[in-house]
Amino acid sequence: MKYIFIVNPVSGGGKNMKLIDDIEAAFAKKGRSDRFEKIYTEYKDHACRIASEYSEKYGKDCIIVACGGDGTVHECANGLAYTETPLAVLPMGSGNDFSAKLYEPKCSPYTVAEELGFLSAAPKMRIRSIDMGKCNGSYFVGVMSMGFDTSVEVYADKISRKIPKAAPLAYKLGLAAALPGKKKFSVNADIFVQSTANGRTRRYPIRRRLDFTLIAVCNSGFYGGGFCPSPDAVLNDGLFEMCIASPCSFTDICYIAPMYKKGVAAEISKKVKLITVLGGKFTSTDGKPFVINCDGENMVSDCAEFTVEHKSLRLCTSMFR
Repeated sequence: MKYIFIVNPVSGGGKNMKLIDDIEAAFAKKGRSDRFEKIYTEYKDHACRIASEYSEKYGKDCIIVACGGDGTVHECANGLAYTETPLAVLPMGSGNDFSAKLYEPKCSPYTVAEELGFLSAAPKMRIRSIDMGKCNGSYFVGVMSMGFDTSVEVYADKISRKIPKAAPLAYKLGLAAALPGKKKFSVNADIFVQSTANGRTRRYPIRRRLDFTLIAVCNSGFYGGGFCPSPDAVLNDGLFEMCIASPCSFTDICYIAPMYKKGVAAEISKKVKLITVLGGKFTSTDGKPFVINCDGENMVSDCAEFTVEHKSLRLCTSMFR
């Protein structure tokens, strides 16, 4: 088995790059250098291209290791969708939301590397097929969002691009920048949802205008199961949860936003609703394009059309989780 480490050299301000050298040294010490390969990304979507090329070359005989934040994971997952090649994740970015749900709320990249066996050059991992979402042709492993949350990501992206060393603080700076500009957003929703009551499951459409502060469609196998998903949660039956925050006051947003990032939105406010969602689309109410965020990557469109892609990614997890 070959291990292909796709490394974003500027992710997290570059502060964790020594970890890759330590892993390479561990493989060399055990005489397994032929199993280790590292490639540094050089431009946007480069990680997707690398993952796709190595998957085509080695298939199930290699594991792609995404070394970066949510953006790097997003790109690698898009390159590996519906292939036999598994994806492992080392949380080395400034935004590691998906890794936090996969491992624990505050996951050290060295701890994860140790648990996955990389620092002993003897990887031991479980491989599970998981569902991903797909929005406008782009897969997402964790979350698609619109509104306030996306505004924060837009600010954070601008900050980190202008000042790479500020990447670890970019989200907090983006949050501070977005708060004063909070506003109500509107879209026309045409979505299919699912609810269970008294042992009976019902599926039905919602077709109406939504006025909101935040909409997020989250992979419930990770975000709905709490901080650390159980094996059963990881193998969730293709269900995604849609979090809708009704128009909120400045005080509400100060409270809701950071708690939402910790995955406990359902417990914090009557203005936050969680709905099991099966797919559908959101369209602009005035024909103007809006920003859609997928795993930390932003796209602009007048429509966000999404589906649930069943068992579309082979994901590596720790043997201990």
